[in-house]
Parts: sequence; structure tokens; C-alpha cells
Amino acid sequence: MDQLEAMSQSSSPVILYKHSTRCPVSRFIKKEFEIESVLIPTGTPIYLLDILRHRDLSNEIAKRWNIPHESPQVLLIKGKRCLYDASHNAVRVADLVIRITN
Repeated sequence: MDQLEAMSQSSSPVILYKHSTRCPVSRFIKKEFEIESVLIPTGTPIYLLDILRHRDLSNEIAKRWNIPHESPQVLLIKGKRCLYDASHNAVRVADLVIRITN
């Protein structure tokens, strides 16, 4: 919860990746995300959340940033705003990079 509070106070973008360790689609998308993450600007914080172990945090994220819970899901958060969210096969690191650099 402390990290969520820090994210909500951040003036810089933060990436939050939510996944399920039991879901084959989630594992596949996570692997692609990890491979493509070299494109993310250096210094951009990336947080990984296992929703099976931390469903309470996933629910809090949905509430704070008014984003429906999904998995796998990537969010680009800047303070109190979610600048980008995508789930399942729509998760694209290139889309994150465009939003971070603009």
C-alpha cells in the first residue's frame, strides 16, 4: 500500500504490470513485455503485481485510478491519473514508450 501511495504522489510516470501466475495468456504477455521492456526509457519505475497473491492491491488500484481490474494488464500512472491502460493482447510496450516520451 505504501508503494501505491508513492505512485499516486509521483510527478513522473510509473508503469504497473499486473499478471496472474496461473494464466497461460498472462505468462505469454508477461514474457513479451519483459523482452520489449528494453525500449522503456531508463529510470522509468516498473512494478510487477501478482494478482493472485495481492488481489487486495489490485482492487485498490482499480478503485484509486478508476480502472477495471483485468489480467494481464499494464497501466501508466502519473500521480492521480492513469495515462494509459491495456490488457491481454493489447499490451504493447511501444504504446507505453510513446506516452512516456510525449
